[in-house]
Amino acid sequence: PGSDLEYQVNVPFWTAIRGGVMQLNITRRDACNNCRGHGYIEAPGKCPQCNGKGTIEQTGGRMKFNVQCPRCHGTGKNISTCPVCHGEGSVERVQPLEVRIKGGTRDGQRIRIAGKGNAGLRGGPAGDLYVIIRVGDHPIFRREGDDIYVVVPVSATEAALGAKIEVPTIDGRALLKIPPGTQ
Repeated sequence: PGSDLEYQVNVPFWTAIRGGVMQLNITRRDACNNCRGHGYIEAPGKCPQCNGKGTIEQTGGRMKFNVQCPRCHGTGKNISTCPVCHGEGSVERVQPLEVRIKGGTRDGQRIRIAGKGNAGLRGGPAGDLYVIIRVGDHPIFRREGDDIYVVVPVSATEAALGAKIEVPTIDGRALLKIPPGTQ
């Protein structure tokens, strides 16, 4: 199988809270179109080096060994190395990709996209893509886990006597009752 890829993506605060779609350009190794990821091209006939047997005979002193044919890799077929990928079976490509960010995504969270990593060797399955989310800051709100904090100024009179104040929330604004005698 192919190797996994990791990409770190900066996501705006509101996209992480509400969800959204991000467009990425991923540089990855993809299966070669010329050889369909095999690394070789097959021609009609049999291997000229082993004459279709898949093995060749080598001698070492007085002993003879049958070893795998280096030209056809033991297949006995007439194959040659792919001129596009030079036998690797994959080429580097930049691929546009849409990544869906779910509402409530946290900073540091990893999103796994199966089969979008590097292509496997000789037609093997592709690895996975892991997108690591980095959530941007917001000038008013601060997020810790699933909680969102906001600092609201309250005057000494409002704290002593109690009041209803308007507080910004992620959904708009809400009225908050401050009880009398609040410190």
